[in-house]
Amino acid sequence: MRRIGMRLAGRFDHPSVDPQTHPHLVRHTLTRITAEEWHAANG
Repeated sequence: MRRIGMRLAGRFDHPSVDPQTHPHLVRHTLTRITAEEWHAANG
């Protein structure tokens, strides 16, 4: 994500994923980029 200019906005445990059956799917990462940042990086 960094290669396309996105930045870390946070991490969270998804409330709909059962950690007992799918522990590898619980943790999520949120990344963001604004339209202005995207246009500045991609002309």
